Amino acid sequence: DSRYQRRVHGADPTDVERTIRELPPGTVVAKQRMPAYAHMDFTWGINAAREIYPGMISLIKQFAPNSTIH
Repeated sequence: DSRYQRRVHGADPTDVERTIRELPPGTVVAKQRMPAYAHMDFTWGINAAREIYPGMISLIKQFAPNSTIH
């Protein structure tokens, strides 16, 4: 069943949206849906450095300008 597969391969979009609504305003500054990625793929995925890290680094520079990320 496709609902089971969504939960195995990634977070259920309904759960993610509910969690975001429950967080204080301004907590989530960006979101990106990546259906091909599972939980650990964001860390260990072969293409993570190319597909994920540049955007994350850009957000860190934008919202934490005094960070030590170059």
